[in-house]
Parts: sequence; structure tokens; C-alpha cells
Amino acid sequence: MIKAPHIHDEINRLIRLVDYQILDTQPDDDFNAFVELAAQICNVPIALISLVDKDRQWFKAKIGTDVSETPRDISFCGHAIADNKVMIVNDASLDERFFDNPAVTGGLCIKFYAGAPLRTPDGHSIGTLCVADLKPGSLSQDQEKFLTSLSKQVMTILEYRRSLLAMKGTIDKFQDLVHDLGLAQVSDQNLHKRETLGSLASGVAHEINNPLAIIMGTVRSLKRLTIKNPTPELIEGLDTIEKTILRVAGVVTELQNLDKAALEIFSSGKTIEKAFSNAVLSRNSK
Repeated sequence: MIKAPHIHDEINRLIRLVDYQILDTQPDDDFNAFVELAAQICNVPIALISLVDKDRQWFKAKIGTDVSETPRDISFCGHAIADNKVMIVNDASLDERFFDNPAVTGGLCIKFYAGAPLRTPDGHSIGTLCVADLKPGSLSQDQEKFLTSLSKQVMTILEYRRSLLAMKGTIDKFQDLVHDLGLAQVSDQNLHKRETLGSLASGVAHEINNPLAIIMGTVRSLKRLTIKNPTPELIEGLDTIEKTILRVAGVVTELQNLDKAALEIFSSGKTIEKAFSNAVLSRNSK
């Protein structure tokens, strides 16, 4: 067995992984939809969203196995994150890296594996969206493209959730500002603080909106493409992803309304709850 190669800039890779605050979290329908879709598209029984930590790989979503994590030393994904493209192992029993790997000789008895790296915007691979089978196999060019596209969408959801954490920080700062100012009359200093808040809110919204447009376009392209014998599960998976995107878009709108609420507070002295409620009602009436 050959251990996974050393990753360049491993410390910063691990820092990026921790930033997403995803490790050891509960199962999530948003991510489950991706592994179900990957298994359907690649026609395999096993699919995983694997996050490669310092000494282990942990599965955020999985289908076809009850295992929640394995040591990094014996992981296929530890090898896959060292590359920028899909890593395909057609028959692990004939591959010098894996032929005597415990995941091949016992346990799951994996023979076929394909993993698309989950790459952060600054180029760090924090894990994979991978598929596997108990018998040798392969991927068509279309299947490989689909797996790559899905891995990018998983990453977009992770980025969205990281942005939500930043948004929460923005809201906390907003509430602190209101408390510190005591809903005082507008002054040059207060206006500056309001402008700072608006910049924070707009920045977070921009960070979410750009990848959101990309993922929506990809999902709609997948729906238009001809897939042999599309199953109800496949269609349901795509629908679930699209609904998630629309829900994200709604959160972005609320973030933009936060800035409107800030202006209303500083200009009229209304409470934070009343101003934000008015902004939301205004959006819902359109």
C-alpha cells in the first residue's frame, strides 16, 4: 500500500477546512441530495462527500455504507486531493497504491473508485465528492463531467454556508452598533457606522450571489441534458438542489434588506425589530 502523498501547504489547507465549520456536523438533506445524484449518474452503489482532515477522512454525506470516517492513511480520497482533476481507479486490486489496502482487501472491498476534488476558491482541496463500487468499473466522459460539476456545486453550498456565518457576524455587529448608539439621533459618526455596516452587508451578499448564479445555471443545464433512462430519484435530486438554491437566494435578499433596515433605524429612531420587519414585508409585497 502506498500512503497518500504530502499536500503542499497542508497547514493552510486544514485552516480552510476548519473555516467551513462542517466537520462532525449532523446529516443534511442539502448534501445528501448530491451523493444520491452522483450514485445515480455514475451507476454505482456507493457515493460520499468526504472531507480530509489531518488524520482521517470524514463523510458529511454517504450512500451505500454506514461507515462515518476512516483513517486518512488508507483513504483513496487522500490521494485524490493531491490532484486537480477526477482521480479514477478502475480496479484497486490491480493498483500498486491500493491492492493491499484494508478498504480493498476487507471491509468494503472497494474495487472501483472515482473522486472529484472539492476545491476552495483559493485552490485548496479539502475533500472529494466520490463514487465507488465493489467490482471494477469506469466512468464515461459525460459521467466524469457530471461528477466534476456536482463537486463544484457541493463547494458552492459550502461557500454559501461560510458566507452565512460571516452574515451572522455582520448582524451581531449591527445589533452592537444599535445598542452602542442607543438609537440616538443621526450624527456624522453614526452615518459612518451605518455606511460601514452597509458595506459589510453588500460584500457578503456579493460573495453569495456570484457562485449562486453559476450553480443555478449548471443545475438547469443538467436538467436539459439527455440522460439515459432518467429515474425519479435523479429528477428528485436535481429538484432538491434547485429548491436549495432558491432558498439561498431568499437569504441573500434578507441580507440586503438588513442594510435597508439599518438606514431606517438611523434615520427615524425605530427599533431594530420594527425596521427589519418593515424591510421584509416590503420585499414580500413585491
